Amino acid sequence: MKNPRKRLASAFITISCLSLIFAFCCFGMDNGDHEDNEYYGGDAYTGIQQAAAQTANNIQTLTENITTIGGYILLLTGMTFAAIGWYELQIISEKEKNQEDNFPENSAEPQKKDASSEEAL
Repeated sequence: MKNPRKRLASAFITISCLSLIFAFCCFGMDNGDHEDNEYYGGDAYTGIQQAAAQTANNIQTLTENITTIGGYILLLTGMTFAAIGWYELQIISEKEKNQEDNFPENSAEPQKKDASSEEAL
């Protein structure tokens, strides 16, 4: 690939693929289990266990929020980069097609010289 814009478009498409893979990994991630509050006979043990259970539940909720938001950000980024890369490739292919139509390099018939230009010499 000689064209730097083709490299850029390929980089966008590669980044989009990686971003989409990471997004689906975020959505499929295990965020842990919900911890139940236990009650014991003594107040100190019950209070310690309930505080630990509340902390574990808060961390689980935070993890769910982070993975969901991160997954959506990665999904949106991947789709945006894929669209940009695809659009760039379309522009490049149209320019190459127009250049081939305007300047055929390997034409089958030889170029005819203009008779008036030969007379002028």
